[in-house]
Parts: sequence; structure tokens; C-alpha cells
Amino acid sequence: MADLVRSYDWSSTSLGPIDTWSKELLTIVNLTLASSSPARTMWGPQLILIYNDAYRPIPGPRHPSALGKSAREVYSESWPVVGPLLEEALATGKTVFHEKLLVPLPTLDGVRDAYLNYSFNPIFQDGAIAGLFGALHDVTGEVVAVRKLAESEARASRILQSIGDAVIVTDEHASITDMNHVAESLTGWNIAEARGQHLSNVFHIVDECLREPVESPAAKVRRLGTIVGLANHTILIRKDGGETAIDDSGAPIWNDDGKLTGVVLVFRDITERKLAEQVALQERTRAFEALQQAPVFFALLQGPDHVFSMVNPRYLRLVNQRDVLNKPVRVVLPEAVKQGHIEILDKVFQGEPFVGNGLRFEIQADTDLPPDVRYVDFVYQPLREADGRVSGVIVVGIDVTERKKAQESLRRLAAIVDTSQDVILSKNLNGIITSWNAAATRVFGYSAEEMIGASILKLIPEHLHSDEKTIIEQIRAGRRLEHFETVRMKKDGGLLDVSLTISPVKDEEGNIIGASKILRDISDRKRMERSLLQAEKIAATGRMAATIAHEINNPLEAVMNLLYLLRSKISDEDGLNYLSTAEGELGRVSHIAKQTLGYYREHAAATLASLCEIAQHAVTIYEPRCDSAGIKISTSFRSSRSVTLRRGEMMQVISNLLANSIYAMPTGGNLSVVVEDTEKPGSGIGMIISDDGVGIASEDLPRVFEAFFTTRTTVGTGIGLFVAKQFIEGHGGQISITSQNDAENHGTTIRIFIPLRTPYEVAQCA
Repeated sequence: MADLVRSYDWSSTSLGPIDTWSKELLTIVNLTLASSSPARTMWGPQLILIYNDAYRPIPGPRHPSALGKSAREVYSESWPVVGPLLEEALATGKTVFHEKLLVPLPTLDGVRDAYLNYSFNPIFQDGAIAGLFGALHDVTGEVVAVRKLAESEARASRILQSIGDAVIVTDEHASITDMNHVAESLTGWNIAEARGQHLSNVFHIVDECLREPVESPAAKVRRLGTIVGLANHTILIRKDGGETAIDDSGAPIWNDDGKLTGVVLVFRDITERKLAEQVALQERTRAFEALQQAPVFFALLQGPDHVFSMVNPRYLRLVNQRDVLNKPVRVVLPEAVKQGHIEILDKVFQGEPFVGNGLRFEIQADTDLPPDVRYVDFVYQPLREADGRVSGVIVVGIDVTERKKAQESLRRLAAIVDTSQDVILSKNLNGIITSWNAAATRVFGYSAEEMIGASILKLIPEHLHSDEKTIIEQIRAGRRLEHFETVRMKKDGGLLDVSLTISPVKDEEGNIIGASKILRDISDRKRMERSLLQAEKIAATGRMAATIAHEINNPLEAVMNLLYLLRSKISDEDGLNYLSTAEGELGRVSHIAKQTLGYYREHAAATLASLCEIAQHAVTIYEPRCDSAGIKISTSFRSSRSVTLRRGEMMQVISNLLANSIYAMPTGGNLSVVVEDTEKPGSGIGMIISDDGVGIASEDLPRVFEAFFTTRTTVGTGIGLFVAKQFIEGHGGQISITSQNDAENHGTTIRIFIPLRTPYEVAQCA
């Protein structure tokens, strides 16, 4: 710039040639050019502009033509801002300084806004103001940076205040720099009081059980240099002494150089969650106390590692009294790992229940002995919390090892009986034949269909009929007849010399209910006596149990319905009291019978039957009860088809669904039963049972077919729909449920589909 100043034609300006300049002007120009900061001199009334190299960016594209020109001309865009200041300084001689003055400056792309630290000093010559000298600094970058920082801090503050959890921010020394409203509420400190305080003064935490101080999360973050979680059972003590249960974490704040500059602490009030956990714990404790006495084995596994948190005595017996509590399954039961149970448990933990029937389970009793072999029926059920999250697995089941052994024995005995070369048959105490083997057909010429249900006298010559009376008397007396030699008659009338071994058959209570016979050649008379006795005991016990389970419930229902009808006929107060007592006692007996029936699965042979006829019979039974409860029944039986099914099971399913609908309409309502032929989802029969009762909550609906799940508060075992689903699916069918429990729209609909060709028909054809 010095060269430009020296070579400039100053004679064309009001300043005149340089050699005519005054000492004051030369001095101030030299000072301007020598300054390392942006500087300029404005001389004379025209404010002729002289500036140094550092000042060149200010006029921008107007350099170097700005040299020697009037400042009013050069800075026409910014003159409305700086002009009055310059004119005043020139007129009054005042020194002017403005910090971060917003001034529009020319650029190649137009005018830009710049922030300048602007100063003017008057220059006197001969006692009068001759010009102005000043330095300036462009601080636009600094102003923009400060403004962005302020906006960032304001945005961060807004974010901090909008966070639902409590947040406290400290510096690297754990002094509080900021906190949101939630933190103010939980600690009892406002930000004005807390700012600058050490975190431990405001965030005072102790162990809930020990009441001892807990390490400050800020100190722990500084010590570990990573995100840390608070200790379990942490209590925050407010400024006023109040206490709040909290949890969550602290995290370090790093600068760009990786240096710790502070800590952010996020925490929340978990008082309600703690109360809910306590209630849940109490409920689980009560449930556990009940399960300790339950006739099933039970275990509760927590977390994805399946850690035992509860077991009852029966489960401990199952695993040979292993010390399993608070240990993962894979650690304490390595046998379960080898047998694939861990994979099953992992799937259940994802929400998929598992049901095992008669599964083999090996458990090591002693390292020097072979493992014990058990057979179990069990359910792995996901344990869901209130929010639907799976937190563990419920294990419930029964040890069916003895049953399995009995079944295996029965199968072996049945095979032996069927393949035996000796005649083996059984009869009841009235001499009616109840079983007949292949050898009997071969020996006597009669088929099983001809003889089962017929009298044993059919095989005894007439002159020996008295022998049967003697045999029955011996059997009734509990005596066994061995090597009884006599004569029997074949279908073609021929006589056969035989040796009989006759044994009484007893039920579980020891009562004699019939006899088993082995008829053989004399040479073979000692074979299979003990095997047949045991086989017939098991068979007779099974038939008796099936008869009791199947037959006891219907008479009870009939008596209950009659009592409902009888109530309207009695007006005497004592009579009504007696009737109420009878109803209560019969209701209790009926409930016990239904519980027993719910566990029973019919094993009788399937027959060709009409689902319409079965449904109509069930409706007839429940009609009086519905009338008494103010329930209107509508029916539509439009199916002409018959299918091979187990009638008792179908009757139990329909009865259970009708009873559920009646229970759902305590103040009356409408019940609909529809049976019709259908081709969807296949060729078969469809049944729809619907009511406008209270309905089932949507969160309960997915679980209604689970074993032991019930929405009833007083009665209900939770196995009715579970058993119904098993029966329907056993017939190759489908069952589904929809329900609503809104104030205006409520009710439940059950849809059942039975295929025309059931598995029982297929089995019979095979």
C-alpha cells in the first residue's frame, strides 16, 4: 500500500501533492501504513480515504480504486450506519468506539453483513479537526460462532427439559452445571440452588436395605471412564428428607481431544414399579406356597439363562434332590442339555409354549450307576409380565413313569394274550364274557364278536352248567381255581377236554368284579396265569374309571335342572331353605364331578353319529337352567351328515361351552347354537355357539385354550376349553374363539369344525 500511496496522483484530490502535505497528515499516514491491524485515515471535509494493507479486505472489490476517494462514496451502502458516527466525530472531535457494529460491506457477490469493532480518533491540525484515524477489526466469525453456541445451548436446554427422566449434568469435578425439571422435582433442589453444588450434596443416594451411602455415579464414571448403572435397591434422599426409589445410569462427557469434561446422570422414579414388584412377589409367594402342596411338579425359571428361582418338593424328587435353586439349567442339569431341553426352553422364552406327553427324561442318580429313566407329561409355559414381556418359563407336569410302565406292561400282555396258543378270556360275575382272544376263536370256532357279551354257558355242556355256579361262588369268595379239569363245547358241537385256571379280577379298591380264565391243554396249563391276572385287573380298572367319569356328571346335571324347576313350586320358607341347601351341596358335587371329567379322555371306540343330535341333546339338558336364568336359546340344526366320532367327548365339549355361556350371562341374555354342513376349511360339519354375555378381555383371549387359565373369580379350573381343544383336534377338527367386552358390543362366539373323515374313521378302516 505504501507504493500505491506514493504513486497516487494526490493532486487530483483536495489533499494536493504529497510534498504539500502537512506534518500532521504525513505523520498519521505513516502511522496508518505501519500498523499491523486494519487501519485507515479519513482526511479533510471530504473524508479522503487512505488505508493500509491489513485494511484492504474491507472495501473488497473496490480496492484499489477506493484509495483517495471520499469515504462517503466508497461506503455508500454502509453510510447510513457509519456515516452519522463519522460526521459527528469530525464535527465534535469526540473519540468513538463501537463493538460488534453491524455494517454492510461490498463483496464480489454483493453486499454482506459484517460485525466490526469500530473506532475513530480525531486528528488536529493548527487547533482544528483535520481528519479521523481509526483501527477496526472484522469479528463476524466470532459473533456467528457465539450466536451458534448460544442457539446450541438453548436447544440443548430445551431437549434437557423435555426428557421424561430426571437428568443432571456435572463438570469434570462433579459440580452441577444443569438439571431438568424432573430432576428438580425428585431432588427437591432448583437449578439456581444446585448449580455449582457438588453432585453428592444434591444427589444423595443410599442403599435401600443397608441404609449406607452408595458410591456417587459421577465418581464411578470418572474412575471407570465408561457408562455405569446404579446399584440395585437405590434410594434418593430429597432435600426435605423424603425418599424415592430410583434406578438408571451415568455416562461420561468427552471433548474432541478425548478428555473427560463432565458427567451426565439419568435417573427415574421407580416407586410404582417397586410397589408392583412387591405385589407380584407376594402373589407369587402365595402361589408358590400352594404349589408346594400341589400334586404336580413345578419349577420357575427366570431369564434367558433359565435360572431356577422356585421349585416344589415333587420337582426335587424328579431331579433326585439336586441343589438347583439360583442356578442355570445347563449348569445344574447337564442331562437336560444333552436331551435337547435347552433348545426347547429358548423357544419358550421367545413366547412359544411347549407341551410334552410321556417324554423320556434321564437323570443321573450316581456317577457309578446308570441314569434313572423317568417319563413325564409337562408344559413349558412363557411367564409374561404385566407389559407382555417374557421374563421366564413356568414348568408344570406330572411324573407318569408308573403309568408308562403299566401301559408298556399292558401292551406286552395284550400282545402275549393275542398271540398265545392258549385260550384266554374273561367274564364278569354274571358269567358274561368280556374278552376273547384269537386262540379262543381258533379252539372254539366262535369269533370275538359272537362271544363278547354272551354267557359263558354257551361253551359249557348242559349237564355241567352246575360247574359254573360252583366256579362263580369260588370267585366271589376270592378263591382261585387251578388245574380245574373239565369238558367244554365248541361251535360245531364237539367236546373238548380242557384244564382251566380261573382267577378273580379286582378293582382298585379290592372288590371282585369278574374272572379271568386260561383254557389249555393239560401240558400247557401253567402258562401265563399271572400275566393274564394282571392284564385283566388293569383292563377292568380302566373300564370302571371310564364308566364313573362318563356317567356321573349327566345325572347330576339332570337333578340340578329339576331343582331349578322345583324352586318355583315351593313357597314354604323352610322348604326353600332345604332346597337351597340341596342345590348348594349338589352344586359342589357337580363341580367335583366336572373337575374329574375334565381330566378324563374317553377311550371308548368311536361310532358313526350325528353332531346335530348330540347338540340337540345337550341343549335339552341345559334348557331349564337357561329358562331360570332368563336366557333365550335359539337353535338351527341344518346338518344331515354323520361322522365317526367319540360321542362322549363331543357331548363334553358342547356341555362345557354351553355352561361357559350361561356363566357369562348372570342377568340373562341370548344364546345361539347352529349346526350346519360346510365346505370350509374342508368338507365337514360346522358348529357355532354364541352368546351376548360379558365377553372376554382382548389381553386374555389368546390364553383361553391354555391349561389352568381361567377368567372366573370364584369357580373354574381353567381346563374346560383346554380339554375341549384337545378333543376337537383329536377328531382332526378345529376350534376358534372371538369375543368382545365393550359396554355396547359384548359377547363370545365359538366356532368348531369337524371333518367328514375323522382320524377315528381312518383308524377303523386301517
